[in-house]
Amino acid sequence: MTRVLIVVRLSNLTDETTSPERQLGVCERYCADRDWTVVGVAEDLDVSASTTSPFERPSLKKWLDRADEYDVIVFWRVDRLVRRVVHLAQMIEWSERNSVNLISATEAHFDLSTSIGQALAIFVGVFAQMESDATSERTTQTFAHNIRAGKYRGGYPPFGYRPEKVDGEWRYVHDPVTSELARSLVTRVLDGELPTTICRDLNERKVPTPQDHFRAQQGKPTTGALWRTSNLVRALQSPTLLGHVVLSESEKKGGKKVYTDRSVLRGDDGAPVVRSAPLIDAGTFARLQQALSDRAGQRTPYKKSRALLLRVLYCGVCGGRMYQNKGRAHVYYRCVSASLGTACGNASIEVGQADDFVTGQLMDDFGDVQMTRKIFDPGEDHAVELADLEAELIDVAGLIGTGAFRSGPARVRLEVRAMALEDRRQALAALPYRPAGYRFEATGKTFREHWDSLTGQGKNMFLREHSVRAEARKPEGEGLSLSVTFGELPELIRAINPDLAPRIKDGMSYHEVQAVLGSTGGAE
Repeated sequence: MTRVLIVVRLSNLTDETTSPERQLGVCERYCADRDWTVVGVAEDLDVSASTTSPFERPSLKKWLDRADEYDVIVFWRVDRLVRRVVHLAQMIEWSERNSVNLISATEAHFDLSTSIGQALAIFVGVFAQMESDATSERTTQTFAHNIRAGKYRGGYPPFGYRPEKVDGEWRYVHDPVTSELARSLVTRVLDGELPTTICRDLNERKVPTPQDHFRAQQGKPTTGALWRTSNLVRALQSPTLLGHVVLSESEKKGGKKVYTDRSVLRGDDGAPVVRSAPLIDAGTFARLQQALSDRAGQRTPYKKSRALLLRVLYCGVCGGRMYQNKGRAHVYYRCVSASLGTACGNASIEVGQADDFVTGQLMDDFGDVQMTRKIFDPGEDHAVELADLEAELIDVAGLIGTGAFRSGPARVRLEVRAMALEDRRQALAALPYRPAGYRFEATGKTFREHWDSLTGQGKNMFLREHSVRAEARKPEGEGLSLSVTFGELPELIRAINPDLAPRIKDGMSYHEVQAVLGSTGGAE
C-alpha cells in the first residue's frame, strides 16, 4: 500500500483560480487512479512560498517531522510546494534522506523516483522562481502606482481607516469604530494620560486591537492580540492620522519585523499625497506629538492599587516604604520591615488617618488655586519640509546635469518635476514664520475640583510624579507624628498653574509659598 500526503497551499485567500478545493480534488483523483491511500492533507492558506520555506509552514512542517507515516507527497503543481530553487533543493535532499517521493499531479515529468525526474524538477524549480520574481516585480510596480493614487493596496489598513469600494476602486475611508477610538485615544493623551495606562485600560476592557477588528470584518479568526505601548505610540505618531500616505521601511531582527524609517509620500508638486479625509486636524496632531514627547519614558505602576499613598508614605523610623494591609478591624499602612522579619518598631497607621492628613495638607496649600490648561500652539514653521524639498531639488538637478537625459520624455519629466518642486519651495518660503510654543488658558475650576475628579490611581500617580513624600512615625509608647514634603515644588505648582511656577523656588517656607499663592487668589 502506497501512503500519500497531499500538499495544498494558497498565497491569497481571494485567489479563485487555484482554490484549495480544486487543488485537493485533482490530487485525490490522481491518487485514486493509482489506488494509493491518502493518509493526510497539509493545507497552508494565505502563505507565500516565495518568502516561506516548506519547513516553516504551520501545517506542512508538522507532517515533515513525521516522514515515516507516508511514502509520497503529492501536490497540484510544483509552485504549490516551492517557488524558490533553494527550497526545492532542500526538499529533494529531505526526500532522499527520508525515502519519500515528491510527485506533481499535473506535471508528468516531476517524479523524483528517477534521475531524469530529479534533473527536470530542478529546471521546473528555476522557471517557478523566475515566475515568482516576475510576479514580485509586477506587484511592486502595481503597489507603487496604487499607493500614489491613494488606493487600498492590501494588508492591514492604517489605524482609523478601512478599505471600501468607491466608484469601482478600493480606497480608504473612515472606519466608524476605529476612527472614533483613535480620536478618543488622542483626547486621552492630550488630557495627560500615559500610553501605558491607556493600553492597560484597553486590555482590561478587552477592546480589540485595530488588526483584530479588521480580521473580524474580513471574517477571519481574531488572534486576541493585546494593546502594546510601542504600537499605540507608533500609531499616534503616524501622519496617517492626517490622511497622508506614509512609506515605512523595515527589517527583520530576531525573527521579528522592526520598523527602521517612516516618511510621508510626496507627489510631483512636493505636497504630501492624501489618501482620505484626516481623522484630526494639523493643530491637534502637532499638540499630540508634543504631548507624546513630553510623556516619553514615563510609566505607570505595573499593578493598580487603591492605596492613595503607595510609594508616597515612608516609615519615619527606618525610612522604608509603608504598604497597605488589611487587618481584622481596619485597613492600615505598615512598614515593609515588619514583613521582612526585621521590624523597626514603628506602629501601623490607619489608612484613613494617613490619607486624610496628606490630602488635607495638599488642599490647604493648593486647593483653591485656579487651574490653567496648557495649550500647544504648533506655530508656522516649514523648515523641515523646505529642507526635504531642497534636497530633492538637488537630486533632480544632478540627474538633469549628468548628460544621460539630454532629450526625450525622461528629460521632460525631470524638468517638470524640478519646476514643480521649485514652485512649492518658493510658496513655502513666502509663508510667515511663527515659533511653536505653549499658551495657558483658565479651566474655570480649582485644583480641589480637579483632584476630586481623579480616580484613586490617578491621585496616587499625581503624588508620585511630583515627588510628594509623607512620613509616619509612631514608635511604641509615643504619639503619632505625620509630615509631608512636596518635593520639587516648582514642578508641582507647574502642574496646577504654570503661570505661578517661575515665582516658586525649592526650599521656600510655607509662609513664602502662601504669599505667592495668596497674591494670585490662592488659599489663605
